[in-house]
Amino acid sequence: MTQDRDRLLDEDLASGRAERAFLDVARLRAERNEARRETEALRKELDLERTRLGVLAGLSKAQPDALTELPKLKGVNHQGAFVLLCSDWHVGERVDAASVGGRNEYSPTIATRRVDKLIDGARWMIEAWRQGPAGYGWKLEEVVVWLGGDMITGMIHEDLQESNWLSPTQEVVLAQELCLKVIESLAQHEGIKRVVVPTSWGNHGRDTPDRRVSTGWKRSYEWLLYQMIAKRYEGHEKIKVLSGIDEITRIKVLGKTIRFNHGDQFNFKDGVGGITIPARKWLARLDATEPADVTCIGHWHQYWDMGNLIVNDSLIGETPYSQRLAPHHPPSQVCFLVDAKFGKRMSTPLLV
Repeated sequence: MTQDRDRLLDEDLASGRAERAFLDVARLRAERNEARRETEALRKELDLERTRLGVLAGLSKAQPDALTELPKLKGVNHQGAFVLLCSDWHVGERVDAASVGGRNEYSPTIATRRVDKLIDGARWMIEAWRQGPAGYGWKLEEVVVWLGGDMITGMIHEDLQESNWLSPTQEVVLAQELCLKVIESLAQHEGIKRVVVPTSWGNHGRDTPDRRVSTGWKRSYEWLLYQMIAKRYEGHEKIKVLSGIDEITRIKVLGKTIRFNHGDQFNFKDGVGGITIPARKWLARLDATEPADVTCIGHWHQYWDMGNLIVNDSLIGETPYSQRLAPHHPPSQVCFLVDAKFGKRMSTPLLV
């Protein structure tokens, strides 16, 4: 048997049949391996496609029917208060357009017109922040109107004596008329139940060449102005005016302490950070004695919101003096919202 097998093998090798058989086997093995690889790739592709179809099926189930009406969200109905900062009106000062490159002009008539625009802007913001038909916003029933000083320009400098439209007493008459218009317009606005009027006298309303500290209130036309306004609303069911002899006025609004001062208690020496650095130092000294949630000042004729410190802009806008100290600011007054839970939420200038 072995001899017969060896003989047949020798014959196959001699004829080439064995070599062809080996090549056929090798080819078949290669084709088998290739088929296995293709089968594995197809299996993986099939698994991936099944996963994609499953995700798409899940997404399609998550989509609401086009005809299904989604339920309306309930309003948060936060209790809020609207705070309007009124300062640096300078109602009797003259600004000629030619003296500030045509960027501004000011007179008692223009001051009156800007106060009317301020009232419209304040009402608009109250409604913008208020709870509307969709159920969003704040329930605004309380308004704070700060009278922050420099409502009049006075005649503390010789050039003001030469250029002002009005004398200090004439300015007081006009300023009172405009302040009453703001207070009563907001008090009569729909849904407002209380208007609180804190006050601060400024540095321009004094009757002395130099500033007074302990007797500043005695020498201020504006302190007299506030006393007359307070007398007018004495016993009023909705309006309360706060006019003391302290340079700093503090009130509680929805449990938050808000502090007011005209803003002339610190100096600005033309630093790179503007008024922010001296203002922060001054604020730190105040908070070390009696902290407040928000402090509001004016005087600097520019708008800054530093979180717990708000600097009001001016109604008068750019003047020959202010253009020496700061970039151009359009005339505006600042308002902000107090949330009963979170405190001060936002602020914005009302352009007039």
